[in-house]
Amino acid sequence: MAYFSNGTEGMVLDAQCSECKIPDDAPCPILLVHQLYNYDQVGNELARTVLNDLVNESGECQMKPIIDKL
Repeated sequence: MAYFSNGTEGMVLDAQCSECKIPDDAPCPILLVHQLYNYDQVGNELARTVLNDLVNESGECQMKPIIDKL
C-alpha cells in the first residue's frame, strides 16, 4: 500500500473511492486497512508487501478494477 503521510498524498485513492460501486454508507475493506495500518507498514517489509497488494505505490486501489467488472 502506498504510504500516505498526509491527505494530499492520498488523493489518487480518494478519487477512486469516490467513483467506486460500493455504496457510500458501506464500509470499504481496502480503505479500512489503509486507515488502520498506514503507519505500521513503515519499516515492516512484510506488512508493506501485503498492503501493496491492496493499494499500489501510485495510490491505485487494486480491487477497483475487479469491483468495476461486477
